[in-house]
This record gives sequence, C-alpha cells and structure tokens, in this order.
Amino acid sequence: MDSLTGYVATGLVMLIVGLLLRELEPKVKVVWWSPHQFQFQLPQPPNILLTHAITIQNIGRKKAEGIEIVHTSKPSFFQLQPPLNYVESYTPQGEHIVRVDSLGPKSSSPSNS
Repeated sequence: MDSLTGYVATGLVMLIVGLLLRELEPKVKVVWWSPHQFQFQLPQPPNILLTHAITIQNIGRKKAEGIEIVHTSKPSFFQLQPPLNYVESYTPQGEHIVRVDSLGPKSSSPSNS
C-alpha cells in the first residue's frame, strides 16, 4: 500500500510542477495606445494637417512575431521609431497593413503618421 501512495504522490507533484512551469513560461503580450494627436492649420494654402502617434509595445517576456498595424487608408506619411524592417500590403477591402516581423520582449515601437 505504501508504494501505491508513493506513486500517487509522485504523479501529483509532477502534475503540479508541470502546471506551474506552464504558467511561468515566457509569454507574448502586445499592447497599444495613442499617446497624442494634433491638428495644425496651415495658412498657405489653407489646409488642415492631422497627426497622431500610436505606440505598440510587447510587455511580455517572449518575442512577438508577425505584428500587423492596420489603417483604414494609407497615411500620407508614417515612420517607425526605432527604425524596424517592415512590409506594406493591402487587404481586399483596401485597408493599409504595415507588418513588422518581430518585436522583442519589453520593447516598443511608436508609429507616427
């Protein structure tokens, strides 16, 4: 009877350790926010210029891969800071997509447009 109790206890400890390791493994957690936007009125020729920034950050402990930033239409100008390699494409509905291969853990990429 003691050997059966030992096997059960060993199996139970292995299950608990496995579940703990699964919870503690590195995860990806990508968040975004818009820290500011501003509207300029240009005098010559009369025009309105709207700018805004989007910050995308991986607050997880594992590298995030295949990050996509989708705009309803392509901005006249956009820039990634820090500079990252990206690929532009479009959806069948005409939405503009900026795809970044990866974003390291605890790092961010503000996008200005």
